[in-house]
Amino acid sequence: MLKNTLFTSICLLLISLSSKAQGPGYALDMTETVRYVAVTNSASLNPVSAITVEAWIYPTAWGVNFWTNSIVSKDDWSAGTRGFVLRCGANGTLSFNLGTSAGWREAVTPANSLQLNRWHHVAGTFDGTAIKVYVDGVEKASLSYTGSINSSTYDMTIGQSAYHTSSSRPFTGWIDEVRIWENALPVNEIREWMCRSIAPHHNYFPALLGYWAFDEGQGQLAADRSFFQNIGALISGPFWKRSGAPLGDTTVVISAAPFQAELLLPNQDKLSVGGFTANPTHLHLYRVKNPLLPGAAPAVSVDSLDEKRQWGVFVVGADTATYTASLELTASNGLHSCASYLFWRPSAADSVFTNASMMLSTNRQISFQRSGGHNFALGGAGFTTVNTTDSLTFCTGGSVNFSAAVSAGFGYQWLRNGAPIVNAVQASYQATQSGNYQLEVYTNASCKDSSAVFSVNVLPKPAPIISQQTDTLITGVFSSYQWLRNNTVLVGASQQQYKPTQSGVYRVLVSNSASCSDTSAAFPYFMSSVADVKTNQFRFWPNPAHDRIYLGVEAEMAYAVQLVDMQGCLVRHSVGPVKELSVADIPRGMYLLRVEFENGVVIRKLLLE
Repeated sequence: MLKNTLFTSICLLLISLSSKAQGPGYALDMTETVRYVAVTNSASLNPVSAITVEAWIYPTAWGVNFWTNSIVSKDDWSAGTRGFVLRCGANGTLSFNLGTSAGWREAVTPANSLQLNRWHHVAGTFDGTAIKVYVDGVEKASLSYTGSINSSTYDMTIGQSAYHTSSSRPFTGWIDEVRIWENALPVNEIREWMCRSIAPHHNYFPALLGYWAFDEGQGQLAADRSFFQNIGALISGPFWKRSGAPLGDTTVVISAAPFQAELLLPNQDKLSVGGFTANPTHLHLYRVKNPLLPGAAPAVSVDSLDEKRQWGVFVVGADTATYTASLELTASNGLHSCASYLFWRPSAADSVFTNASMMLSTNRQISFQRSGGHNFALGGAGFTTVNTTDSLTFCTGGSVNFSAAVSAGFGYQWLRNGAPIVNAVQASYQATQSGNYQLEVYTNASCKDSSAVFSVNVLPKPAPIISQQTDTLITGVFSSYQWLRNNTVLVGASQQQYKPTQSGVYRVLVSNSASCSDTSAAFPYFMSSVADVKTNQFRFWPNPAHDRIYLGVEAEMAYAVQLVDMQGCLVRHSVGPVKELSVADIPRGMYLLRVEFENGVVIRKLLLE
C-alpha cells in the first residue's frame, strides 16, 4: 500500500529533491551524549516485510559494546520486541537488529569493520528471509531469518536509541544522508547510489520511505525529502558541520578488474583513474556541481578555486594502493595555463583544499598519482567567474551586485561598455546604470582574464503627481493605480481618479508598462467642516509655532485633538478639553492639526519652526 501511495505522488517530490545540495553539503555532529534527531512515529516508518536503512557516518569514539552507538533507531523494548536499529560500537563493529515475533534477530560484523575518524557508508537490509549488513558497499555480515518486523510505536531517532533517549546509547561523531526504504536494496543498487544524492531515476525510488540529507546547515529542523515528509527535530542542539562524505551528483562505479574508469561530464570535461598498484573492491568517481560551502576555500590564499569543477575519488578495499588520475578540460572552461593549479583534499575528512603545486598544461591536462579517497579541483588567476543572484533588469533606484573570488596578489578592474569604471578595482561591484559590465582579473600583463559580459537594463520608474479638480483627486495615465489615505490602502480605489469621503493625507501608488512602480508625494485633502461647526467656534495660535500651541473653543463642547505629519502618521493625540498642546519635541516641518467634535471635524495646517 505504501508503494502505491508513494508511486502515485512522486511528482510532489521533485521540488524537494531539486533543492537538495548536489554534493556532501552539511552533516550533523552528534559528539555530545544527548544530541540526536527525533522523528515522530508514523506508519511510513514501520515497514514490515522488508527494509533498508543506510547512512554516512564519521565515528570519533566507540562504545564498549557493539550495540552502544545507535545510528538510526526505532527499537522498542517496552512491550516485547519491536522495530529496528542500525548501530555500531565495540572497536568498529556494525549491526542491524530487528524486533520480530521470534525475538530480536541481529546480524553483527566482526570488529574493525569500521574505523574511527573517517567516513563510512553503512547499511542494513532485510528481505523477509535474511538480514544483511554492509560497510562501504561490501557485505560484512548476514543472518538467516524468515518472518516479518514487528511495528514499533516509538519515535524514530538518529544518533540515539529510540528506547534509551536519556544518554545511554548515543552515537559519537557525525551522521549524514540517512535513508530508509521499503525494500531490501541489492548490493549493486547500494553501491550505485552511496556516493550520490537520491534522484527520481533511482530504480527503487517508489520505495523511499524517508530521506534526511541534513543540508539545511542551520535551524532546529531536518527535512525529510521523501514523499512522507517526516520532519526531524534536533534535540539538545546537534551541530551543523560541513560534510566530508564523498557525495556528488554524477558517479561512475567500477566493481571488477580492470579498475580503470572515466567520468565524462556534459561539457566534455573528463576525470580518468587507473593503474592501481593493488585492486580495490570497488571504485567510485563522482562530480559535485554545487558551489563550495563556506570554509572550503583553499588554504593557500594566493589561489582561488573554480567552484563549478570539483571531482572526487572514493576507493574501497585498497586504501594504500597508488593510482594515477588525470583531468582533461575543455577549451571553454575559462582557465588559463599561466595560473591554473590542481587542488586536493582528503574526501574522508572535513578539510580545506590545498594547492598540490601542479599546473594545468597548455593542452589543458594534468596527471598525478594519489592513494585513498580525495576531492580534486582547479583554481588560480586564469579564470574569472563573476557571480550574481540579482536580476540584470530592474527599475530606477535598484541595483545588481556582482562578485568574484577574492585572492591575494590579483588585480581587478570593472568595465562598463568596454571602458574602465573609475575606482571600481575591487572583486565586487554594485551596478545602478544600464550597460554591459565585465570584470578583468590579472596578475601581470601576460596573465589576464576577462569574465563574461553582463548586460544590465535599468527601466524608468513612473512619476505620479496628484492634482485636485473640484472635489476629486486625479493623477496621470499609468498601467495600474492604488490610492492610499494616511498610508492605509483604500480598498477598491484603483482608478486614475478618486473622490475622497474624508479629510486626510492622500497618495497614489502607480505602475507603468515595465512593471515599475512608485508612490506620489503626499497630498493633503480637506473636507468642508460639518455645518454645525462654524470656523469661528475654534481657533489656535501661534502659527508658525515653536514650543506649544494654544487652542480656543467658543462653546463648551467635547473634542479630541490630533497632530498628523505629512506622511499621514499620528505624532500627537489628546482628548479635550485641551487648552494647549506641547510640540517642542516634535521635528520641525509642516503638520495637519485635526480637531474632532461630536458634530464634525476641523483640519488646519500648522508649521513648526
